[in-house]
Amino acid sequence: MAETAAGSGPERGPARERGLPRGLALGTAILTAAMLLRLAIAGSLPLVDDEAYYWTWSTRLAAGYYDHPPAIAWIIAAGTAVFGKTALGVRAGGIVLTFVATLPLLTLVESPVLLAMVLSSLPLFALGGILATPDIPLIAGWMLALAGVSRMGDSRHSGRWALLAGLGGGLAALGKYTAWGFWPLAIGAALTLPKPQRASRTFAVLLAALLALGTSAPNLLWNADHDWVSVRFQLHHGLGATVAPGIAGALEFAAAQLGLGGGVLFGAGLAAAWAHRRSGEIANFALFTSVPVLAFFSLAATRSHPEANWAAPAFVGLAVLLAGPKGAAPTPRITRTAWIGSGIALTLCTGVVVHAFHPFLRIPNDPVARLGKGAQLASPVEAWGIPSVWTPRYQEAALLRWYGGPGLAGVTTVPGIDRTDQFDLWRTEDAPTERDGLFVRSWRAAEPVVLTLCEHGGPNLVEAHDDAGAVTDRWQVYEVHDCRF
Repeated sequence: MAETAAGSGPERGPARERGLPRGLALGTAILTAAMLLRLAIAGSLPLVDDEAYYWTWSTRLAAGYYDHPPAIAWIIAAGTAVFGKTALGVRAGGIVLTFVATLPLLTLVESPVLLAMVLSSLPLFALGGILATPDIPLIAGWMLALAGVSRMGDSRHSGRWALLAGLGGGLAALGKYTAWGFWPLAIGAALTLPKPQRASRTFAVLLAALLALGTSAPNLLWNADHDWVSVRFQLHHGLGATVAPGIAGALEFAAAQLGLGGGVLFGAGLAAAWAHRRSGEIANFALFTSVPVLAFFSLAATRSHPEANWAAPAFVGLAVLLAGPKGAAPTPRITRTAWIGSGIALTLCTGVVVHAFHPFLRIPNDPVARLGKGAQLASPVEAWGIPSVWTPRYQEAALLRWYGGPGLAGVTTVPGIDRTDQFDLWRTEDAPTERDGLFVRSWRAAEPVVLTLCEHGGPNLVEAHDDAGAVTDRWQVYEVHDCRF
């Protein structure tokens, strides 16, 4: 069995009699340790600008937002209700949710230990899983949905697994709209099953999809009430580039997947997908919900500038295939490669975390060195004592709200300057009347267009520095008056 090849030993004897089989118990222990480590890291690193943006959503809970469905805002609200307005509060809910959602996957594979190691070492999960972004509910829900549809054939508990699949699919859809791609893929997998199972499993998947639709209905109703603004934004964002990048975009996207997948692990996952292409029910669902996702977004990357996390859910199915889906023939060579790849990926992730706390490399535009920039911007801006503050981008507005005190609680973006965002949506509800304030933007040589709408002074320069004193960011701050936005 693949379990033996993975080195975790057969599941028999006293350990099995006392409770969980040995592999499941050890896999759960690994995932628990990884969760606790992520929580420790999460509470010790400053927020990135997108996390601060999603935190602003959590201060005004709704069934939808301009950029994404609402799950991440509600998850952050739950965490901050427990841990307060802290980095841990923002991130804790997502980390715990991911841990819980991972546990059912352990029942799908011959080697739960290997699966736990893969999911704990993949950079996408090991590092990206710390951040509070919409990918958290998307991936957590996708995990639950995959576990549910894969186990619906269990005659004793088929109803429970169908319920899990539907609720998981609903959670994923409340994270990102790409989650709706899960259901046609799952139906495709069901239709390729042997004839005796095909009709019943396809019907069960359809019922789970309807449950997911019901679970995510509040967001759909919110969109209908807001001219489908969030759905339209995502369609344009994913496929609406003015100049299509072509094959260069696909190559860039492939390189990003190699990085997120830990290099060797990603290659091993693709090899496992090929090896298990005819390996039974669980392998079928894992394969259909992974490789086609990678293929689709590789194609989409030729139409619009790609983002590395587009195909994040595909790594769930690849991880299951790497750990040997139950009922599949052992693949010792792939299993050995997966263990080696996990070790390499874990080493790289450890290096990134150590560097985040104790930088040991000089990297141009090091994103780690810029983690605390928001605090260095907020302090001098708040010291101006001017209550109305505008920025061109949501990133600076969110960082100023997060790191500033009550005086910066109303920071917002200027309409029509950068891309539309949630602050623009709130502006239509709040109808601000202020005409004097501060305008803050990332340093640029050219004068901002917004100043043609205002009387102004400045610019004043604000800088952020790393621990060695090197400048990591610069901003221009203008005092503006009589603005005609």
